[in-house]
Amino acid sequence: MALVLLLGLLGLSTASFAQGRPDIVWMRGGHTNLVWAVAFSPDGRYLASGSSDHTVRIWRVSDGVLIHTFFGYSEFSAALAFSPDGQYLASGCGDSAIRLWRVSDGTLVRTLWGHSDWVRAVAFSPDGQYLASAGFDRTIRLWHVSDGRLVNTLIGHTENLHSVTFSPDGLYLVSGGADSTVRWWRISDGALLQTYDQEIGIAAHSVRLSPNGRFFAYGRADATVVLAHNPFWREGDVNGDGCVDDADLLAVLLAFGGSGGNEDVNGDGVVDDADLLTVLFNFGSGC
Repeated sequence: MALVLLLGLLGLSTASFAQGRPDIVWMRGGHTNLVWAVAFSPDGRYLASGSSDHTVRIWRVSDGVLIHTFFGYSEFSAALAFSPDGQYLASGCGDSAIRLWRVSDGTLVRTLWGHSDWVRAVAFSPDGQYLASAGFDRTIRLWHVSDGRLVNTLIGHTENLHSVTFSPDGLYLVSGGADSTVRWWRISDGALLQTYDQEIGIAAHSVRLSPNGRFFAYGRADATVVLAHNPFWREGDVNGDGCVDDADLLAVLLAFGGSGGNEDVNGDGVVDDADLLTVLFNFGSGC
């Protein structure tokens, strides 16, 4: 009987890791070629897709209805990002341009030119004022969303760039590329603050920060995922806005006694007195 039970448990364990058909809500075949990128709007109402068929499409999540089809591309769309307020969609393209669309009516607001090779990644700043783009021309460009003005060009990577992202407080950019480095940049002046060239493998294909900014993660070309500490994280900054204030204190109090999450400031698995004291000790820092 014990043997049968053990075999049954082993069978369940194997089944839980088996590859199979996902629980699909809907599928749409409007594109006519490879789909490079997908992105959800911040409110979760829309899903954008970019393809080698020279279009970007916006679908309604609730029922899969096609809301907009954006034309005017001469190459594929390899990167997509919605603005934090959901009003705009940015697409990075194989023709080295970034196109900014208004989601409500599908209007092309502007086309940003500056890269000399295809744009592999785009990202909006948390306040929506800036758009960062990273390309195979080995540069990162920072644009002002309201007028399309090029604010800065960050140079330092020596091979193609694959990913770029903002820190939650909007003070830093983090980039990863095929030169086996992950780099940290200061937004205000474009200064390169930190270059990690160990434990990166042959390339960093994707880089992201945790919601509170305490950690950053990157995916390597050798199928490895790495989680590391943000070198510029401010102790006690629960919400990652760069200022330890009432909002952080309230967040810890509301989550008191809970397990993990952003409010677990010291990372010991429980929100307790130690986390509260950390916020109080650093209160006003960065404000």
